[in-house]
Amino acid sequence: MNKLTFLFVTLITLVSVGTYPVASQEQMVAQGRTGYVMRVEGRLVFIDLGAQDEVIPNDLFRVIRQETIIHPVTGENLGGEVPLAVIKIVEIFPRFSTAEILNMDSGADIRMMGEEAKQGLVRIKMLTPDEQMDVQNLMTRKPMVRSPTILVPPMGNPDG
Repeated sequence: MNKLTFLFVTLITLVSVGTYPVASQEQMVAQGRTGYVMRVEGRLVFIDLGAQDEVIPNDLFRVIRQETIIHPVTGENLGGEVPLAVIKIVEIFPRFSTAEILNMDSGADIRMMGEEAKQGLVRIKMLTPDEQMDVQNLMTRKPMVRSPTILVPPMGNPDG
């Protein structure tokens, strides 16, 4: 077999095996689960994902706001996602769900989040499995409590 034929066969084999980069299943699940916050009442958040979107109790989502900061010269959007909170699904309906706020990010305000939700500015996206593990560890971590130090006077002759 000459070198050209060998290279051609090798190339066809590599292409047929599928050497193209593919998103992992974790990334596909996390990317596919996005939605909007519709309303905020106290520590309850109403989202537009429900049973039809295969949301299940205890699913964890990050609440985000898309920040828009336009550069005055280039016109480029320099903003990004601003994390607001982490929520856990507690009740599911066909077209929406309710969730409880587990953790608010620093600087986030529940009232402001509710006002921005009414304007369609607050979104949710499912946490990746690694992020979910981090949240679970944070929630189940027991606080470290030091045992009180007891001062016991030394026994024996204090003069030596």
